[in-house]
Amino acid sequence: MPYKRDYIIIEEKDGGKSGLNWFFYAIFGVMVFLAIYFPFFAPNLRYSVGSLFSQIFSVVGTFCVFFGVLFMVFGILSIFLRRPYNGIKLLCLGFILIYLAGYLMAPGIMGSRTSGKEVPKG
Repeated sequence: MPYKRDYIIIEEKDGGKSGLNWFFYAIFGVMVFLAIYFPFFAPNLRYSVGSLFSQIFSVVGTFCVFFGVLFMVFGILSIFLRRPYNGIKLLCLGFILIYLAGYLMAPGIMGSRTSGKEVPKG
């Protein structure tokens, strides 16, 4: 007579197909959505995606300005108070971040202009 602790476990494996099925369902859903959505709203979608990326780059540029100024202040303080070598590294890093922010931010705030011409509104 077997004890209560003696039992057999049979595990059925699906071979990982359930995760793959969900992936195909998601891709199929995106394709159906695009097939229905694009014919009616494609021109508006182009401008909304462009404005979204413009806002994202502007926010990243703002963070670059903030951290660039912060690194420059710590670099100047470090040059005069502690270690000049680390201060110069921080100062250069702050300058690079502020220079990068000039390309990421919207023109007119701090961003660069395109060859001196006015940026078209759109």
